[in-house]
Amino acid sequence: MEAEQEQIMYPRILFEDMPKFQGMRATVVGNVCSEDQNDSLIIEFGPAGLNQHVVIDNQRKVDLNGTTKFVEIRGVIMNQNTVNCEELTEFEQKEPFDFETYTKLIHLQEKLSSLFKDE
Repeated sequence: MEAEQEQIMYPRILFEDMPKFQGMRATVVGNVCSEDQNDSLIIEFGPAGLNQHVVIDNQRKVDLNGTTKFVEIRGVIMNQNTVNCEELTEFEQKEPFDFETYTKLIHLQEKLSSLFKDE
């Protein structure tokens, strides 16, 4: 019988909750605004347009091609401004991401956490 692999959990959090998750794995989402020379992404989190650097793996590049990309980043929250990326998923978007609805969903998930757990 093969040993079961332990599933690593990455709870979805909002940018403003990053300090509460320092040193822990989590998922954040945002729009890539640009990439700097240090292989960091400048990410816009939320409707307020909060721009922050997110540290990514040097092998992982995001091809912006002059467009905005929506990304989901899974990794370890290092501090308020930095996520050490373990996984990055890019999404093509035709419409702007609805951060307002996403924020409501995250708050609902926090209130009704038992409904969102795999047990």
